[in-house]
Amino acid sequence: MSTRQVARPVGTAGERIKVKVNAFVVSRLPTVAFLQYDVLDPPMRDVRRAQEIVFKLQTLVRPDLFQPRGVFDGRKNFFISSKAPFAQDPTMSFTFSMSPCVPPPTDGPSMVQVRLVKVGDINPGLLNQVVAGRADSETAQRAVNLLQVLIRQAPIMSQNTYNSRSVFSPQVKRDIGGGFELWRGYFQSVRPSIGKMIINVDVSTAAMYKAQPVLDWCIEFLSTATGRRMDVRDLGQMRHTDQLWKQLKIALKNVLVSVRVPKDKRRARPIKDLVENVGAYEFTRDGIPTTIREHFMNQNNYRLEHPRLFGLRVNTKRDIVIPAEVCDIVGGQMYKKTLAPGLSPKVLAFSSTRPEVRLQEIEQGVQGTFLDYANSDYVSEVGMSVEPRAMSITGRLLVPPTIQYNGSLAEMRQRGVWNVVRQQFYVPAPPSVWVVVSFVHPNNNAGIVRSVTALAKCCTLLAVHYSQQVTVASAAGGVEKTLDLFGNQNPLPNLIIVVLPDNAAEPRKIVKFWSDTKRQSVLATQCLKVSKLERANDQYYNNVALKINMKLGGTNSLAVNNAYNYLKSAPTMVIGADVSHPGPGVQDRPSITSLVASYEANLSRYAAFTRVQPPRQEIIVNLAEMVLEAIMFFFHQNGTVPPQRIIFYRDGVSEGEYKEVAAKEVAAIRQAWARFCQMKGRDPAQFPIKLTFLVVGKRHHVRFFPGSDDPKSRDNSGNVPAGLVVDTEVASPSIFDFYLQSHSGLKGTSRSGHYILLHDDNNLEVNHLQELSYYLCYVYGRATRSVSIPAPLVCARAGMYFKDDLRFSDVGSSAGSEGFDLQKWERGFTAPGATRMFFM
Repeated sequence: MSTRQVARPVGTAGERIKVKVNAFVVSRLPTVAFLQYDVLDPPMRDVRRAQEIVFKLQTLVRPDLFQPRGVFDGRKNFFISSKAPFAQDPTMSFTFSMSPCVPPPTDGPSMVQVRLVKVGDINPGLLNQVVAGRADSETAQRAVNLLQVLIRQAPIMSQNTYNSRSVFSPQVKRDIGGGFELWRGYFQSVRPSIGKMIINVDVSTAAMYKAQPVLDWCIEFLSTATGRRMDVRDLGQMRHTDQLWKQLKIALKNVLVSVRVPKDKRRARPIKDLVENVGAYEFTRDGIPTTIREHFMNQNNYRLEHPRLFGLRVNTKRDIVIPAEVCDIVGGQMYKKTLAPGLSPKVLAFSSTRPEVRLQEIEQGVQGTFLDYANSDYVSEVGMSVEPRAMSITGRLLVPPTIQYNGSLAEMRQRGVWNVVRQQFYVPAPPSVWVVVSFVHPNNNAGIVRSVTALAKCCTLLAVHYSQQVTVASAAGGVEKTLDLFGNQNPLPNLIIVVLPDNAAEPRKIVKFWSDTKRQSVLATQCLKVSKLERANDQYYNNVALKINMKLGGTNSLAVNNAYNYLKSAPTMVIGADVSHPGPGVQDRPSITSLVASYEANLSRYAAFTRVQPPRQEIIVNLAEMVLEAIMFFFHQNGTVPPQRIIFYRDGVSEGEYKEVAAKEVAAIRQAWARFCQMKGRDPAQFPIKLTFLVVGKRHHVRFFPGSDDPKSRDNSGNVPAGLVVDTEVASPSIFDFYLQSHSGLKGTSRSGHYILLHDDNNLEVNHLQELSYYLCYVYGRATRSVSIPAPLVCARAGMYFKDDLRFSDVGSSAGSEGFDLQKWERGFTAPGATRMFFM
């Protein structure tokens, strides 16, 4: 299905403001033509190794042919000036040795083959067409890929650690425990913008395996995973059937290690598997059976200190196993899986920097020796140059909506932040019965009673009325059985406040599964950590009260502006949708899809719908089914009145997926509407649904910074004020997109939402669309501040709804996605109903 093309409009509403952006103008594009080749041999799975092979080919094997040197992305794309001596050759093949020996061997495992196949030409005129928005998407991507590789080549040749967009250095690093350290680096992305090509540069952070003996690393890793200090004796007690063994095996898969005994002069080897009781492991040497313990004693005069510990299999074909105690982890290797939850605050603390510091670090990276575009041979030799200072551009500050409570308006403390003190909720929840259940030590009872009394007083001031009882419970019989006991009292409670210890992830999961799926239509829960109760103040109680009122059916506040009037002018449903994928390195867990849909005119209440689908699939498979459920829910909640308009915000879509998502998901929404019309005896052609479909994402690296010393240009955190919208200079020349920083900063440098309009039947004028998106960031009931993107999302919560034996929360898996059994996960997944805002 083709969708309506959207022109490139520019908004005018709001007060103009000068800002800086972490983008650097390519002041002169390459002046030479390029040849593009595919690198077909060897299979480029190890990007670092592939770069080493192509570098040696160009500098030592055939420097006569590669003049000037070409640039390589480490995977497939190789670009070289059309002046190269082999410009007319469609295919070339080279075979040589990667051995450092002189002379190099002519056969054996060190021999590699590189085959180049020409796929096209890129001339300077094409780059100008791209920035003018006149090139087709495939051609434009080829041109951008060329510039991408040109600017990246020098940094990756000087640093050994990089991924597809970022290069890292140990110059700035921090040990965070668990066997990991954080390294600072720089992200680079070439992007066409209106009338120019720019390079988006940002500070980046990656977790690295710490360079240390393997056994030391394992002790650190497992100590963090278990929450208790482990030692070598604990490692010796592990068996291959243990969960910790499996966790360690996943974490060490393909990690490069060097060998101390005997001193191995060959390149580092990747870990393929773990072998228990390594000293007794048998193999045949010169036709004679022996063990690894005997081998190390006889061949290396080395007595294994820990023969009962595990070994590392580093070669599966030749079955090479090496004791872990003689191996070291090679530094500079990125950890691509999910870190333990306890390490996340340390990552946040390391990566969060105030805006002025972040911008300074970015400009230093561009001007200094790290990125150093001015002195890069790869950049200068093709006639390309880059401005050394970040762009100064003009944005606009949109007017925030008015926040209305019951009989009064909220006072704005600053843009995007208001106060609920001395207010009453716009619609208080009906009178309710509370039960307070504590799963902490009875010594805390008196403090809990005081805290809950203070919370109840706060709720009363906000017009939430209740009758309550405080009960100290024991989880000895199981959290769920305890909840069943108190959840069936007479009178039947509407809310159970659950007081939990600080480290209570598993009990909290049980609580939410119980309330969201088993009692969701009649009973809500609110979990509170005992440590937060002990130091609670009025602000904390107010924040909890916001959640309680929404969960019990109330409406906290009402946002009012022109966008609100538009939304009320016809039945309108706002939908937010997302796909949450398994963590890095996890292949046998499903992806989770979620959809939230508004069902009343004030857009403060949403119904949630959740499904599972095959892993790593971005298109929402069951979208038509979920949208149909949302339409039906809206229909019944509004006296059999269906929506006439749908405003659809789709999160988590990358640039390369826009076209497919627009085609398939717009079609799925139309299919849902057609099925609804069929069920109600209507002709969808006579009653069309008007759909506006936007992608909104935050996983980008464009950052905006105050552009002057005027206090009005920044908020209390040093970030640009809430309501900043930018749709010129860094926007796309070919699609309708804009950046909207809708929230006030808290910590570090704020990230705006990036909005891309893919389809619009409502013919929304650009100012109207931007104002509407900004307005929707003010209706999230659980906060007294605007949020970063419209419509709440529930994917993160959905991980709690799997049966325990499916172990959805495992940090990794050794299994692949082949033969993935979706039905097993569907059977083990219980989705909540749509009747209560349980996710608040």
